[in-house]
Amino acid sequence: MPSDQPQVIFPKAEDMGHRDWGTETLLALVPGEFSLKRLFVKAGSKGGLQYHHKKNECGFLVSGKMIIRFDSGDGKLTERVINTGDSFHFPPGAVHQEEAVTDCVIIEA
Repeated sequence: MPSDQPQVIFPKAEDMGHRDWGTETLLALVPGEFSLKRLFVKAGSKGGLQYHHKKNECGFLVSGKMIIRFDSGDGKLTERVINTGDSFHFPPGAVHQEEAVTDCVIIEA
């Protein structure tokens, strides 16, 4: 007999392959909605300066210390240091870059 309850899914974590800066693990993917990832970023590593046309990017720093560089709308990069327990949000079009001061673990959606 079919249930009227929605199906609960427990996705399996998937390694996203080699990353020079650390590791990227896909924890969950809801197509067209969001992805959930665990990122390990090695101390001293940084990503490229980037922005996304449509993507809202949110993160929670589980452990470590990181420098976030972002354009707050004046065309100049501002730096902010975040620590364990801090979160961030880059709306679509926001120029940003992340640099790990120490080894970092981030949960990103």
